[in-house]
Amino acid sequence: MKNKYEEYREYRNKKILEGNIKKHIIIAGVPRTGKTTTSSLIAKTGKYQHLCMDAIIGAFEKQFPETGVSTYTENPDTMVIDVSSKIVKFINEIISANNYDKCDYKLIIDILELTPHDYFHYIDNRLADIYFFGTPNLTPTQIYNNIKKYDTQDDYTFYISDEDLMERCKRFHDLSLYLEKECQKYNLPFINTSYEREKQINELIENILKK
Repeated sequence: MKNKYEEYREYRNKKILEGNIKKHIIIAGVPRTGKTTTSSLIAKTGKYQHLCMDAIIGAFEKQFPETGVSTYTENPDTMVIDVSSKIVKFINEIISANNYDKCDYKLIIDILELTPHDYFHYIDNRLADIYFFGTPNLTPTQIYNNIKKYDTQDDYTFYISDEDLMERCKRFHDLSLYLEKECQKYNLPFINTSYEREKQINELIENILKK
């Protein structure tokens, strides 16, 4: 015999499959590729509430170190994969909660540390669509030059040394290639903002808001 919670979940899942409950949106991928800009613009429509996972992951690092959720790692090349494996189930719990079912808005979650593999295997895609951002067609030097060109005091990269920034740009490049390949493997959307970034972002926003 089903309990009341199981009956509710069955009812809710039916509404989701019928398209009567709007999905949350996850914007994931490489830093400085347009994730936060896209999330902020969509949130300004009032249809989504912007949730920045960087702040939540930072809180875990400081207040709950026992969870192991940390971006401080001896191998920065695997940082995204390592954190993703720890945080993905937490994200799924957030989007699985029914708190937003009766609201006029859903969440738009902005995150670096999530992989296509973990989204595919651990997130209920009936509840959240995902879009990965990257710049696989740019070299590390081109990424570096773009950042230096558009950096402001509001950007964290404004405050790090040129040497550190160049090392990060090499990792950004490798991560873009990795995410593009993984998105192809799992048939997930990959937004390539190597060129015509504003056009790519505007087209994506338009498509999301049509749903």
